Amino acid sequence: MIRWVVVVMKGMREISCLSLLFIIVITMTDVVSRAIYKPIMGTYELVSFAGAVTIGLALPITAWEKGHVFMEFIVERLSARTQALLSIVTRVIVMLLFFFIGIALYVVATEMRTSGEVAASLKIPVYPIAYAVCVVSFLLCIVYIFEIITIARNKNE
Repeated sequence: MIRWVVVVMKGMREISCLSLLFIIVITMTDVVSRAIYKPIMGTYELVSFAGAVTIGLALPITAWEKGHVFMEFIVERLSARTQALLSIVTRVIVMLLFFFIGIALYVVATEMRTSGEVAASLKIPVYPIAYAVCVVSFLLCIVYIFEIITIARNKNE
């Protein structure tokens, strides 16, 4: 199962990179088109949607590869057992946070879908982005469960 999750996360990272490239291209194109003629309609919405995709899809692999910032200068002074306990507690808290975020996003996305909510200028449905970030939130929970199991087995990171 771990291999499957890692493959999915790496695929999501690739989509995230493409989304970031899209943000760069659409922003540059909009700036140039403003100077020459007129702005591209809906650029703000497209960049907002792509930003959610870029950040959301990159979160699980970043957590898996420990690409985020740690405040180790305080924790490293604690005993190995205390460090492991602190790591488990923080991961449980973060996992619960993303679990509830996932549930909330599911509810919001469902409400958006049933109400037919669309982006203001482009009339693109908004709910698929919310569902995507919802799925990512639950995938992050799986990542943190794996980390908790690893920490509990090894008693260190």
